[in-house]
Amino acid sequence: MGGHKTLEGMFCRCPNRLSGEQDKFVTGRVRRIFEGCGFNLPPDLCPLALKGYLAKLRKDRLSEQTAMHYVRAIKQLTLFLVKQKRLHENSFADVKVKKEVEKKHPRRAL
Repeated sequence: MGGHKTLEGMFCRCPNRLSGEQDKFVTGRVRRIFEGCGFNLPPDLCPLALKGYLAKLRKDRLSEQTAMHYVRAIKQLTLFLVKQKRLHENSFADVKVKKEVEKKHPRRAL
């Protein structure tokens, strides 16, 4: 493994600061990103691979809002790992998260 620790191993050792249900969502999103993009070791982290993976999910009918949740999850993890000095840099620092996403089905007044 070239002396690198696996991303999954780093992820498993992160403290859980979320509620049970929220932790399940965030953990699932991060693991799906690892698997879908082929991220195993820190040098594997690539914003272009993430964008390609999310584009594929969007094509498979994933909502834009959910795609942004995926981006937030991986950005939170990599920022935490940088702060803990487990990663040298945050590969996803320049990946933008939309504040407002366009709703396909806006709510109507009752």
